[in-house]
This record gives sequence, C-alpha cells and structure tokens, in this order.
Amino acid sequence: MADRCESCQNLKPANHKETIQQHEMPESPWKKIAYDLMELQGRHYLITVDYYSNFIEADFLTMTSAEMVTNKLKGHFARVGVPKVVISDCGHQFTSRKSSVIRIDDAPLRAKTVAIIM
Repeated sequence: MADRCESCQNLKPANHKETIQQHEMPESPWKKIAYDLMELQGRHYLITVDYYSNFIEADFLTMTSAEMVTNKLKGHFARVGVPKVVISDCGHQFTSRKSSVIRIDDAPLRAKTVAIIM
C-alpha cells in the first residue's frame, strides 16, 4: 500500500550505501593483518590474513575466549613480529579487557575496526 502512495514515497528516507574504503597497502609483510573467528563443522578457528601477501593462517581453537585468541595472536607475533595495524570485527574476544588489543573505531556504523597492539 505504501509503495503506491506518492506522499509516502517522497517522505521515506533515502537508503544510502556506504562506500567501500580501500585500506593502504603496508610497506612489508605482517605490518597490517586482519583476523576473525569462524566455525566449520562444529570446530572453531582463528583466521589471520596478512594484508601485504594475502597469506592466510588458520588456528584451531579449543575455546573461543579472549584469552585463547590473545595467546594464538601472541604466538603469531613472536614468530613474525608485532604488526602496526590489526583489523578485526567487534567480537567480544577482540574487545575484552583480557585482550592486549586497544580498539579504535574505523568508521561509525561499520562492523570493522582498527586496533593497535600494545
């Protein structure tokens, strides 16, 4: 009914799509990474992607706690160095006080955030 109403169509809010913002390419491998959790066949994994090389690492998680995720990331950082920029969603594992990651909002209304490792 509202679809046929001219006044309704003129007054309805415009749905603006958010433009996709390209991230800057880091100068070398493992300076900028993204990570997230995924579940496959009932098993949980931490997925880490290097922005420079697109190299992907998948770590099996026995638990999806902030402590477990932080320990896996510390293992990565011990092996390849601490990145300058880490990108993740706002999952509680990434924003918990038990995590050593400080979260900085990338953009309001976006699911992605930028974090800096301390």
